[in-house]
Amino acid sequence: SPLSSTSSSRPPSGPTLVPPSGSRSPPAVPRPPGGRHGCGFCGKPFGSASARQIHLRSHTGERPFRCDLCGGRFTTRGNLKVHLRRHRQ
Repeated sequence: SPLSSTSSSRPPSGPTLVPPSGSRSPPAVPRPPGGRHGCGFCGKPFGSASARQIHLRSHTGERPFRCDLCGGRFTTRGNLKVHLRRHRQ
């Protein structure tokens, strides 16, 4: 199936964001006491929304960071960066 990309504020040379196929949206969950962010799937608390977002990918299978060289997809920008080093070796 063809991969589509969405526009972002990153320069064109950055990773391509690819929406997952058949992704599930978590139910809305109020923040637990202390301002922590909870996972809508399992309830695990996180100290930041960005940490929760990365965790949510373990439930949805979303891999929004795509390697422009081989098409490999990754859950975090850091994992993509590590992967890109392998192409340079």
